[in-house]
Amino acid sequence: MPECLHGLGDRLLIGVVSLLLLLPVLAVVVSALATDWYSGLVPSGLTLQWFARVLAEPAFQAALARSLLVAAGSVVLQVLVTVPAIFVAHCYLPWLDRWMERLMVLPYALPQVVLVVGLLGLYAGGPLPLTGTPWILLGGYLPLAFPLLYLPLKNNLRALRVHELLDAGHLVGAGDLVIARRVILPCVVPGLAVGLSMVFALSFAEFVFANLLVGGNFQTLAVYLFGQRTKIGQVTAVIVVIYFAAMWLSTLAALSVLRRRPG
Repeated sequence: MPECLHGLGDRLLIGVVSLLLLLPVLAVVVSALATDWYSGLVPSGLTLQWFARVLAEPAFQAALARSLLVAAGSVVLQVLVTVPAIFVAHCYLPWLDRWMERLMVLPYALPQVVLVVGLLGLYAGGPLPLTGTPWILLGGYLPLAFPLLYLPLKNNLRALRVHELLDAGHLVGAGDLVIARRVILPCVVPGLAVGLSMVFALSFAEFVFANLLVGGNFQTLAVYLFGQRTKIGQVTAVIVVIYFAAMWLSTLAALSVLRRRPG
């Protein structure tokens, strides 16, 4: 009997904590659906007119498309640059791997304003200036999102005996690229899926880099939301709900990849 009560207490505690975490999200959703919520504890009515109004706005559509484009480009860039770098450092260059572990905290140890100033100085001149273009955002998000991909992917690699797999593949005549593609990569799909979903979420919702590096030249959804802050509250709530939906969909995509894996 005490064990049953203990289990019931744990479930009750988890339920209460989950409800407290969901309450702000539910409040934003209700605010986005409310016809008016200024005169009492509950809205006077519910409507979809605010969603229709926001979704029909050309400026919103353009900002949403830009954010999706930047987020997708950031994911592709991480796959092309960061993933091979992590593989090579883990398998062949342990000294580089140690430096990656140290530098991983750098984007979050420094204020983002300092990073923006450095990026502006780096990309403002030279033969190919990128200031005010979406390319500078992709260049800025590459190191900023690196830890989000490094940690889950590195944890998966640590669980594998990579060098033994490489040696076994060499014995049967397989090259390193074939071993990586057919053996190692399928084993690290869970970490890769989780990391890339977090990279997408960060690139889609990030504001400081987007506002200071490109601003109105390439208005993302975060910058558009900042411009709507003094207008009707329901419009702002609708945009935040769309943010929630994008994060939820990216999480579902990662979970669907994990569930399809055997075992």
